[in-house]
Amino acid sequence: MLFGWNCIGSIRQMPFFLANDKTPLSFRNPSARFRAWNIPSTHTIFVSTSGQFSSLRMQSNLPAAIANATQSAAFAKRGQGGLGVNDAFPAVLTDKCWEESKPDSGILLPGECSSATWEDKNHLVPCWDEETKTYNKPLLFIQMLAPKASMYQDDSKSCYEITLRAYTACFEEAIRCGCRVIQIPLIAAFGDFVPRALSKRPKWIRSAKLSLLHAVEKTAKKHASKDLVIVLTNIPQPVNL
Repeated sequence: MLFGWNCIGSIRQMPFFLANDKTPLSFRNPSARFRAWNIPSTHTIFVSTSGQFSSLRMQSNLPAAIANATQSAAFAKRGQGGLGVNDAFPAVLTDKCWEESKPDSGILLPGECSSATWEDKNHLVPCWDEETKTYNKPLLFIQMLAPKASMYQDDSKSCYEITLRAYTACFEEAIRCGCRVIQIPLIAAFGDFVPRALSKRPKWIRSAKLSLLHAVEKTAKKHASKDLVIVLTNIPQPVNL
């Protein structure tokens, strides 16, 4: 699935693929399991790791965005099938941030995203750490909506096309807002987003993964001169790509 990308074997090697090789880049959990790649001829690093969706997995002086896989077009805060992705954020974010992350229409369509300035309930921890000169928190919160298999007759092509649009829109929104670390979940691949028939799930999930990788490569090549770190996180273990 990984198109001849450059495999990065150590966290210490990561900064050398960025335009500024002095950029601090590390995992908040030193024992985190991960795999990482550089997209050739770009300064983009793609990381697959594990850990909470609603806090940064990586520590850097690059401004960051965190994306949520919202459970419904109307931004329900709780919902069956989220497996902790959507449910994690309302417990962390202020109601104001959650409301401001909705588009003006109040409805997000599959393949779309919307965003707001990150504002969480923990006011004791500052966004910027003066001691380490890195960010403790993201600057931007992004909501994405994936397709549900039941709405698209379990068609894996629709899954690919819609999730590709969602990831691409998410990355472009983060970059537009000045964020260079973009943390995402794997969308359309869990709970009630996947086909009910077990035999149809593998093809649907492969399409979701492939769309993510294509969106990463497309974004990396479009912004080849920019330092970008795209972090895929999952619980309890990294996504198998």
